[in-house]
Amino acid sequence: MRGKTLLWLVGLEFGLSALLVAAARRGVVLPPGLLPEGWETLPGPRARVVSVAMAEVGPQDSAKYWAGVLPATYRGEYPTDWCGGFALWVLKQAGLAPNMVWEVGRGFCYKLPQTTAPEPGDIAYFQTNQHQAVIVEVDGPSITTVDGNQRGFVRVIKRPRGAVTAFYSIGPLLSGSV
Repeated sequence: MRGKTLLWLVGLEFGLSALLVAAARRGVVLPPGLLPEGWETLPGPRARVVSVAMAEVGPQDSAKYWAGVLPATYRGEYPTDWCGGFALWVLKQAGLAPNMVWEVGRGFCYKLPQTTAPEPGDIAYFQTNQHQAVIVEVDGPSITTVDGNQRGFVRVIKRPRGAVTAFYSIGPLLSGSV
């Protein structure tokens, strides 16, 4: 019990990110509702994507994401919009896209196939602002995503599936074919 209490104190002091990371390292089961329902039954790589994305919820500095996804040869200011950089960073942190880099003007989703059956870990694309987000839950007509570039925050957002322009599958990354 002492370890769980310490984890809760860490969570209160440093936010959700620290709590999730500390809990994962110690194998502590978090209370229901903190992660999307059923996430623990996801296949390993998809669960890692969900866990990494959820651990970033809160105020964030986009430089961390761009530093991890832009090619080493990139020179100049980091792009202002960082939702796609965040999504790719999550995949890289989950161990799925170690050699994939962000291509300025193209992004990275074009390297993934579109799907009509999205699953947690896949990427949602919205035509408005060319926004990209990590899917953490699919619930019938609704999806829940973790979105970067939300006025300096990473946020969890539940929305109708119909609001999404396209879904991109991480399936090829799971099999190592991309």
